[in-house]
Amino acid sequence: MFDYTKYRPEDLAADRSFRSWKLDGDAEDARFWTEWIELHPHKQNDVAKAELLLEAVGDTFDQITEFEIRDELHRLAQRLDEPSAETNSREVSLWPGRSRWIWAAASLIGVVSLAWWLTQSTPAGPIALTYAELVENAEDQLVEYVNTDKLPHTLALPDESTIVLQPGSKVSYQKEFAGDQRVVYLAGEGFFDVVKNPAKPFFVYANTVVTKVLGTSFAVKASPGGDQVQVEVVTGRVSVFKNNGRALSERTKAPETGNEIILKPNQKLVFLADENQFSRSLVAQPEVLESTPQQLTFTFKATPIEDVFGALEKAYGIEIVYDKELMKNCYLTGSFADEPLFEKLDLITRTISANYQQIDGQIVISSHGC
Repeated sequence: MFDYTKYRPEDLAADRSFRSWKLDGDAEDARFWTEWIELHPHKQNDVAKAELLLEAVGDTFDQITEFEIRDELHRLAQRLDEPSAETNSREVSLWPGRSRWIWAAASLIGVVSLAWWLTQSTPAGPIALTYAELVENAEDQLVEYVNTDKLPHTLALPDESTIVLQPGSKVSYQKEFAGDQRVVYLAGEGFFDVVKNPAKPFFVYANTVVTKVLGTSFAVKASPGGDQVQVEVVTGRVSVFKNNGRALSERTKAPETGNEIILKPNQKLVFLADENQFSRSLVAQPEVLESTPQQLTFTFKATPIEDVFGALEKAYGIEIVYDKELMKNCYLTGSFADEPLFEKLDLITRTISANYQQIDGQIVISSHGC
């Protein structure tokens, strides 16, 4: 029998029996751990931290070995326990025990899940495909447009979707979207407003990155040499995955579960070919969603912080991660108008003596409580 009293949170999260209890709901393991916690109440905090780790990376554990699980959790826990060498104008070191592990759970989604996705779905060494290679290997007859003007040009596609193409950029697309997919190849920068058609998904190939949508608006920027691609979402959602060089008919099929990254409004994704790595974050200036109810206001009077963050989430479509129990006594009185999101967050967090970070396209709040 293992001496679990000596286990740290990452050790508990890596334990097969503990994971079976939390992730699979195994009855026998549930009985054991329930009794164990009753006998060792001083370990409840470590159990809670282990649960946060599992919430963030539980699905990833199904895809890697036991050794990799333990190694990765120990490595990340060690990093999280070290003070950060970097500072940010919006950051103050307010990492109390449990709040710090809330941050850990959010950041692990990006660190572990994306790291596993990259290693499992990509061959060794980056594949830096270019626009010319993509067009040359296309199976359909294509129409090409090059914006040689000094101003952006709006181009209508066969399905009435539009592209605002920046100067020096070019696109190639199917003469008619007659099949079961709509496919566009991009070099440079374009803003897409796609007509919704669930039966015929829309694909944008930009170097090594493929963006798939049903109907939404988003921007794609692809460097000429194929070394960098950036995707920003304005409305709706898109899934982004890497082009593995297969035939077009195979590439445009939906990627296997776990091999895609979902982007929501006000999020962006950058792919660097030389590092073979995706990085998800928020756009520089998040905008209020068009679907935001008109009656939604940012006027608060002794309003619980949960409602304040809820209003921001609804307005901008951005998830705000924080410890509700720790901050249940935090209230806000104040009024906001057209201030940018980050300015609102600066004022709110200063008022309640907290701070925030952007992590993997989310806002993560850390606080001592109120």
